[in-house]
Order: sequence, then C-alpha cells, then structure tokens
Amino acid sequence: MKSKLISLVIALVAGAGTLSADIIERVKIDDLYYHLNTETRTAEVTWEVFDGISITTNYIGLTSVDIPSSVSYNGQTYTVTSIGETAFYDCENLTSVTIPDGVTSIGSSAFHLSEKLTSITIPNSVTSIADYAFFHCQGLTSVTIPTGTTSVGYHVFDWCTSLTSVILHNNLTIIEDYAFTYCTSLTSITLPASLTTIKYYAFMGSTSLTSVICEGEVPPALVGDGIFFQTGSSMEIIVPCEGLEAYKEAWSAYSSKIRSIPAAAKTVSSDTILGRVSEPQTRCDSLITATANYGYHFTQWSDGNTDNPRLIDAMQDETYTAEFAKNTYTITDQSDNVQGAVSGAKQGEYLDEVQLTAVAKYGYRFTQWSDGVTDNPRYLILTCDTAFTAEFVPVIEANVNYLDKGGSLIKNEHIALYAPEAPEIEGFTFVKWQAGGDTEEGIVLQAVYESNTPTSAPVVVNPANRAQKLIRNGNVYILTETKTYNVQGLEVK
Repeated sequence: MKSKLISLVIALVAGAGTLSADIIERVKIDDLYYHLNTETRTAEVTWEVFDGISITTNYIGLTSVDIPSSVSYNGQTYTVTSIGETAFYDCENLTSVTIPDGVTSIGSSAFHLSEKLTSITIPNSVTSIADYAFFHCQGLTSVTIPTGTTSVGYHVFDWCTSLTSVILHNNLTIIEDYAFTYCTSLTSITLPASLTTIKYYAFMGSTSLTSVICEGEVPPALVGDGIFFQTGSSMEIIVPCEGLEAYKEAWSAYSSKIRSIPAAAKTVSSDTILGRVSEPQTRCDSLITATANYGYHFTQWSDGNTDNPRLIDAMQDETYTAEFAKNTYTITDQSDNVQGAVSGAKQGEYLDEVQLTAVAKYGYRFTQWSDGVTDNPRYLILTCDTAFTAEFVPVIEANVNYLDKGGSLIKNEHIALYAPEAPEIEGFTFVKWQAGGDTEEGIVLQAVYESNTPTSAPVVVNPANRAQKLIRNGNVYILTETKTYNVQGLEVK
C-alpha cells in the first residue's frame, strides 16, 4: 500500500518548492512543523521527515496531538487554518488528535495509515476533508463529519475497519467513491436529507452494515456500481414512506431491501380494560390515538407527553404506552330545599358505590325518590353524572295519648300525621302546616302562608264558611281548618 503512494508523495513535496515567497516552507514550533504564510499570517501543519522517496518515520514518537489554534514565530502570531497533505502520514504510534476550531481544511492523506488512531475531534469550522485523509486508520472507532463540510472525499475512510459510528450532518451533499469501503464494523448509518449523490463502491465491503436510514424523501443519485456491494445480507434501507416508490425506482438494484419503517416500532395501551391505542403501520401513518373505554379517560403517555392524537417518530423502534384513569361523576340534588335535602357524596369515580340519604326538614316526611325507589338510605353504583330528587310530603308533628275506658294513660307516642293538601290562595304562598289545638270535632290545623303583597286586613277565603279565615300576624297569615284523624296502631290517616 505504501509503494502505491510514493509517486503521490513526491508530487506533493515537489510542489512545496514552488510556494510563494511569502511562505516560509517549514518551521518547527514545539513538537510540530508548519508552513507559515507571512502575508496572511496563517499556518499549516505539515510533515516532519521526507527523504525524497517516502515518509516512513513521520512524527514516529508522537502518541497524541493537540494542535494549537495559533503559533508564534519571530514575534509574529500565525493562525492555524489547515492540516497539510500527508502531515501525519504513517504515524504508527499516534492514538488521538484534537483539531482546534478555526482549521478549515484537512489535506489529502493527512492521517493516512495512522493505524492506531482511535479518537479524533473535527471542529465544525472544517469545510474540506480531502481524499485519503483517514485511509486505513484501522483503530478509528467513531467520527462526526462537521456541519460545514459538504462532501466526504475519495477513499477518506476506506479500510477504517473498527469504525462503528458515523454522524453525517444535514449539509452534506456528496459521498465520493470508496468513502466508506471496508468499514467492516459499521452497522448503521443515517444519510441526511441534504445528500444528493453517492458514488462508486461508497459502502462496498462494509459487511456488518444492516441499516441504512435515508432521511430525504428524494433519493440521492447513485453514480456508478457496487455502492452497497458486499454489505450485510440482512441490510435494510429505511426511507420515508412518502418517497418509498421513488427510492424503489431510483435504487432498483436494492428495491428488495427498501422499506418504510422498522418492523419493531409499535404501540400498546397500559390496560385493555381501560382503553386502547391505534398502531401506525407506516411512517405515513405516524399519528397514534389513545381511546378510553367507557368510564375512563386518557391522562398521558408513559413518557409524560399529553398530546392525543400524538405524532410519533416512526423511524425509531419505540413502545408507546397510554395511561388512563377513571372518570369522575357528579351527583346533583334537585330536591325542594324547603322540604328536605339529600346527604352523602356529591362526586365519585366510575363504579364507586355511594350512599344517598333523604333528610326531611321539620314538617315534612320522605316518601320516595323521583325514580320510584323508596329505600332510604339508598346505595348507587356510579356510571354517569346523575341527578336525584327526594320527594317529601307535609306532615304534622303530634303527641298521641292512648287511654283506657277509665281515661288512664296506657302509653304516649310522638307521631307525624299526614297533612291535607294546602289550598291555593291567590296572592299568598304556602309555608307549612302546624297544629292549632283540638275540638270535639277533631284536631284544628293551621296552614301558614306568606303574603305576596302584604295587606293590613284579614281576608275571607270562603265567604260561605265564615269560620275559615286568614288571620294576619305581621306578614304571615294563618288559615284555620278542622280535620279529624283516625289513629289505628301506628297508622295515621
């Protein structure tokens, strides 16, 4: 391999003799040699030894290089802007290199055959990486192509057999011939949407390559043969489904390997009793929707996202879990609060059991609920928002004495008597019944009203019955009426 490059190296070095008079060809500063341009005040890192035939002892003692951003010489400061051709060619002990921000170019064969190089930092200021720059760097494990670089040159990472990670930014347009040939440890690569061209044998012999993810809907042009020749037998080319047919047509040699989504991408719900989740089948169908079953509602996805429907990245293998919770339902009391009310929980969750109790106010008795149920208290399983009305009837509180024939008290009991229907009287609102004593004809009841428009004189309700009058007491009027109740055991009528 070295012999193939002798003519290249001779040509490169021979060219150095024709440099501008403003350039001092080679100056050693600290551990490195530089070409200095006295006009532009810039410096280029260059090689150490050239014997006219080959560069076999170049920087042989260096194990790591931290290239400075600037150097000083004869009282002048020079900005380091480039790493020259063959600068670190065949540096057999070099393991790591740090390139400063400000370097814009890496020359051809700059690190050619530096086989122990495992780590290199390339700043975003680099816009040009020339051919063979990292050829045969068999120890290099990862590389990030800078954002300012638009092309990966000819043979740049050829035979980088330990390379497992390559990051290509979205400014890259061209991958040249043999750029990643025989990168045998590389398993996956993502091609940015900006990429327009891939040339001859770019990934040939990368036998572990199983996943090529294309971000652009428009397929890059494949120029030449064998671009994915001798790659992994199970390799998939994953493309946006919007461009699926275009890729299959443009990349027809690989159409059987092209698909639009990894098969493992899926979604599941946390509990099928609570709800379910739609599953996208392709990248085009990248919305998932959580649908709660009756009595439940969606709360969030397991990663905290609350969007529903949710847009997902179907290009990644992920599991999406929807979380659900029970609905909360409200119980509304529609009872007449003058007569009574309903006590108990006013809210509860789906399938909760709640207890409702109708509580009558003084002068009233509970009869039933509006749905006909007479249980009090009653128990309810919540399945929806519910409104209940407790129905009450007016009653009169009374003490009943049970006497023997001689008039002696047998027992005394406090009971509630069902009151008659209160008559409607124009201009008055019924308030309540109350006991007013008793006569030989029966118990005297008094119906209490409030005047809608207070008057100062008694009102005769029934002129034919002069005993039935509304008697004024401030703004309250009392209608007296006689009614006989028959007490039979505890049944009062």
